[in-house]
Amino acid sequence: MAPVLGSAPALADATTAGTPFARALAPHGATLGAVLGREDGVRAEAELLVNGRWTLGLAAVAQTGVLRVYGAERDGRLLETAGVEAEWRGWSVRAALGAGVQITSLRMSNMPGGSGQVWGAGSGALFATEASAMVRRELGAGWSIALGGVVTVLPISTIRFDGASVTEDVGRVAPSAVIGVGYRW
Repeated sequence: MAPVLGSAPALADATTAGTPFARALAPHGATLGAVLGREDGVRAEAELLVNGRWTLGLAAVAQTGVLRVYGAERDGRLLETAGVEAEWRGWSVRAALGAGVQITSLRMSNMPGGSGQVWGAGSGALFATEASAMVRRELGAGWSIALGGVVTVLPISTIRFDGASVTEDVGRVAPSAVIGVGYRW
């Protein structure tokens, strides 16, 4: 069936299958890794759009840790990322910038490590930005191992405690390491 002049092609249409347009709109890969830093957690990334070396994707992060001696923090972050990647002989290097939202829950207590009587708790949504660099080594059949670093920056980092006029700043800049596995199709 011939395409109709002036109509938008469907992604499943046989006339566009295998074209650069159809390949760019298909998901290209995902990475799942452990986050190690001031807070530990897990990070998942997906490459949603690819055009040559350029990628657009999503990153989801869940972290928890001790904010300071008398507090505990839990963070969830969802970011849109834009990156550029270079590949050579089974190795790839990707640099990306991201922006999105971080949901933070903070508990302050009278005992080290966040245990004991809680004297303040609060949560909030914060604007989050990040810069990341990732090195991947192809293992075969689409699988790879990934290692890199991420620096998260919170331009405004104040959490207001529930039912009180007390506020607390969470860390504005948080570097962390990521190690994980990836799959590309």
